[in-house]
Amino acid sequence: MKLNKIIVILFISLFLSNSVCALPIKITGKVIGLKDTDKVVLKNLMGDTLYITHGKSGEFIIDGAIDAPSIYTIHLGNLKNSLYIDKDSEVSGFLDANNPNNSKLSFLFTENNNVLVQKYLDIKRIYDVNTIKYSSIINSATASESEKNEAISKMSYMFREQDVVKESILKINDANIQAAIAFMFRGDSHDSAKYIYNLLSKEVRKTYTATLLKQFIKSKDFLRIGYRAPDFTISDIEGGERSLRDFKGKIVVLDFWASWCGPCRSEMAFLKKIYDDYKKRNVIFVSISLDKNEQLWSKSHNEENIEWVSLWGGDWNKTHLRDLYDFSSIPHIVIIDEKGRYVGKNFRRNSLINQLDKLLK
Repeated sequence: MKLNKIIVILFISLFLSNSVCALPIKITGKVIGLKDTDKVVLKNLMGDTLYITHGKSGEFIIDGAIDAPSIYTIHLGNLKNSLYIDKDSEVSGFLDANNPNNSKLSFLFTENNNVLVQKYLDIKRIYDVNTIKYSSIINSATASESEKNEAISKMSYMFREQDVVKESILKINDANIQAAIAFMFRGDSHDSAKYIYNLLSKEVRKTYTATLLKQFIKSKDFLRIGYRAPDFTISDIEGGERSLRDFKGKIVVLDFWASWCGPCRSEMAFLKKIYDDYKKRNVIFVSISLDKNEQLWSKSHNEENIEWVSLWGGDWNKTHLRDLYDFSSIPHIVIIDEKGRYVGKNFRRNSLINQLDKLLK
């Protein structure tokens, strides 16, 4: 009997030692302008809501636990702030409900880790603002060609600069902070998230936030070679709609492009050179514009004199196709076989010809 009790105790101890221990935290706030009707919400990096409460005479308390030290988002009415939480904290300041950007908040922490975290978050905010700024110029119907080229050049430089920032993250000594900042710089695509995950050491990959990053990568891993490619239904140049399934029985070359993208125009010129040959061999070309509106798409379609299927997938900044086909830059060329199965992506020129010839054997 005593032996059975010992076994049970050992089993429980082993189970508890392998469980993720929650970290007790208490966040208190005293914020001028926070209404009783305003929600105070705490979310994790995946966007999951952990706690919801309401302000009362400008004060609130979140008393509970988090999974581990990491970056969390606290929403005060319409205002949200990302911050690294590893212990209890206090929030104070002023909330402007009409214009949240005018709000002044301060966060008091028992640890000084947020100085480093906020430095990286500020860098990311600048990148996000500039991405929107340059994209709007590139997509603008009134911007000159030189202005668009300058915006494209600045955006390319910014992306190269981000790679340097990502590598600097690896120099952060604290594994939890390193993983949290890596998550913030993961990007929107499977490839960009996997790139930064692969940079992390084995020790850092064991952290709570690194497991969230792995989950994010897995959630994007729906484009698998040899499996059915995701379908879509979008506008065609004739005023109707076309779906991917309409082309079943043919090898499909999906060309994602936009009029403001210089490399896309260059790639389009190459596709024109090989089109006549492949259209006789059960291959169909489908160019999908991601211009800001249908007018810009129609104009560029006529300028390029596209002979094959021409579709509009919506504005680059809003289209669901970027998530559906997991890409963050254009030109982006995908091949799908006769049975509607995903063959691969990032085919350009010789690699495109080689893959098509391989499928046609």
